[in-house]
Amino acid sequence: LMTSSKALSFVPLLAELGADLGLFTEKQRGGLGCTFRGVFFQLVCNTIRKDKFEEEGSGKLDELSTAVMMRLKEKGLMKKEDIFNHNLVNLLLLKKAVYDDKLFIEKRFRFLIDWDPYILMECVSSSYLLYHFVRLLGATNNGQILPGNLQKFRLILELGLLYFPLELGFVFHKNKFYRSTFSLACEKFGAEPIKELIDDEISNYLKQN
Repeated sequence: LMTSSKALSFVPLLAELGADLGLFTEKQRGGLGCTFRGVFFQLVCNTIRKDKFEEEGSGKLDELSTAVMMRLKEKGLMKKEDIFNHNLVNLLLLKKAVYDDKLFIEKRFRFLIDWDPYILMECVSSSYLLYHFVRLLGATNNGQILPGNLQKFRLILELGLLYFPLELGFVFHKNKFYRSTFSLACEKFGAEPIKELIDDEISNYLKQN
């Protein structure tokens, strides 16, 4: 089913049937976790889809994948701990940041962060998500940062301010090597764009709260 965008919406139904009929163990959750790169992985990375699904460039795939995850959550087939255990947020951001910055991921990203905001605090290796994202930029593509990644930085910061306002979204926090996300982002994107972006996001947060 994961190879076809048109069949993607049937995933929750078949997983539910598989669980109800006892065809899988509790850990496999209706067949969702039968392979190393199972359904959760494919919902954020879409690596085996064979059809072109031209709507991907307009955000339709992002919308559909989010709807599937919401349905799996409602049925208890996707759990909060899956976000961290399967590294879903990092996989989603990495695919967007390194391979194709034209992919739409915002609906999936917001869904995952709204469900488990603490991923912003510790996503991997005791690192803040914002710092981890910026650190990965330029790791491929001959060190070139794809243009759309500044918008991803803005999105992570927006949600960071929403859920952790006292920490200012961790943008000024330092890692264990005493390096802040702010200084690293200035190095990657330039100081002026980052300062302007942070000012805008803090102003937007204060207006709305």
